[in-house]
Amino acid sequence: MKIIKIITLLALVLVLTACVSSKKSVFTGTFEEYNRTVTVYHKDNVVTKEIYETTAPLKYWGYETTKDARESLQDEKQKLKEKYEKLPRGTVKFDFTVNGDDTITQKMVILYDDKKLRALIKEGIVNERAEMSDGKISFNKHKFIFERNGLTLEE
Repeated sequence: MKIIKIITLLALVLVLTACVSSKKSVFTGTFEEYNRTVTVYHKDNVVTKEIYETTAPLKYWGYETTKDARESLQDEKQKLKEKYEKLPRGTVKFDFTVNGDDTITQKMVILYDDKKLRALIKEGIVNERAEMSDGKISFNKHKFIFERNGLTLEE
């Protein structure tokens, strides 16, 4: 009985340690006149996953009707997959949703491979840490400033 309690306690400590070392930063705002949410997951101050969600009107994406969008987005998803799957940073996944309010939401998820991520950090392509105290976050060679009026690209 005592061994079961010890094993349970050790398992709980292990789970809590993993939770404490994994963090999530969410930035939401208007970027280039459309709504974008950037979610950055980092563990031990290293970015492990990024999720970009962009919602914009049909015309921004180049479609006149929701029917046109639904018919074309599978091809677009395949083109993006072919273009981005060769990048040396890990796994990139795309998903599109045609919304009822004549907007389209694009979701891009980047899962970093540990070996590739270490190489990218060494090359300076991906920053080791997300500096959030001054309202800035930097990843993938882009620097964003999170301001009250939205997310803006830093020059």
